[in-house]
Amino acid sequence: MNYYEHHIGDYAEATAHLSLIEHGIYSQLIRKYYAKERPIAADPEVVQRLVGARTKKERKAVNTILKEFFTLEEDGWHNARCDKEIKLYQEGNGEREQKAAHEKDRMSRHREERARLFAKLRALDITPKWDTPVTQLREMLKDAGNAPAAITDAEQEHTCNAPATRTDTEQEHTCNAPATANHTPDTNTQSPDTIITNTSTKVAVLVKQEQEQPETGTAQQARIGLLCQQLRNIGIDATPQMPTWETLLPHYSDKQIITCATEAARHSRQGQRIHLNYLIPKLEDAVITKTCSTVNQRQPRAENFDKLNYGTSGKL
Repeated sequence: MNYYEHHIGDYAEATAHLSLIEHGIYSQLIRKYYAKERPIAADPEVVQRLVGARTKKERKAVNTILKEFFTLEEDGWHNARCDKEIKLYQEGNGEREQKAAHEKDRMSRHREERARLFAKLRALDITPKWDTPVTQLREMLKDAGNAPAAITDAEQEHTCNAPATRTDTEQEHTCNAPATANHTPDTNTQSPDTIITNTSTKVAVLVKQEQEQPETGTAQQARIGLLCQQLRNIGIDATPQMPTWETLLPHYSDKQIITCATEAARHSRQGQRIHLNYLIPKLEDAVITKTCSTVNQRQPRAENFDKLNYGTSGKL
């Protein structure tokens, strides 16, 4: 037995008359009894050495405790209370072993499910924290699975026919050429404008959710994962763990972020990767410029026009 119940009231009532030495000896004998789950040895000298009794007073105290609290039988000194507790403990071994086996199996299934959920979320470019509960992982995977991931035929047709940075000949070649190994490779199969068109459907659900109600932690992580995937396609270095999202998401919509990233990618050198932090001042400048341009759009006063130049020409 690794533990036993020590009832303070019962012990105090039974041992109130003992000296300090006798208290120590009795306590040690009980612990030895429970640890071995068998009676104390019958030989008094063995018992004296077992509890470390060295002096004559200590050896006498051992004999006193044995005679008062123990009963000598063929297999050694028995204690009625210890025998009762040991019997109850041994009878419950089977139940404890069964509970331990069930708990081990439950934990094994729990770890396997966590591993599967983490693998599926990482495949969707979503990396949860290591201590995320299983219930939250299930919700994250459910939310990510509900977001539209495919482009419809109408959207594909719109993408192919919309004006882009490539020439009409290149666009027609990309959309209509047969998928064989003989045609010339197109090194610019997806322009920034096409990225915006392809992204519009995927971010529509998240933008609508952002407008209607505050985002939960699960919905926000799903939104970040989807944005990271689109930004990396454009050429922006973005991961879900970046603290930059705490600045971007509350103040800018998905469309603003994708549009700003596309504009930054157009002006960057070919093959250059852009960090997500680079978009923050660009977005701030875009918002300020839009606000100022709206305020400054005023109609000119009539008296400011030159009658000689404008009055007879019909331009006024």
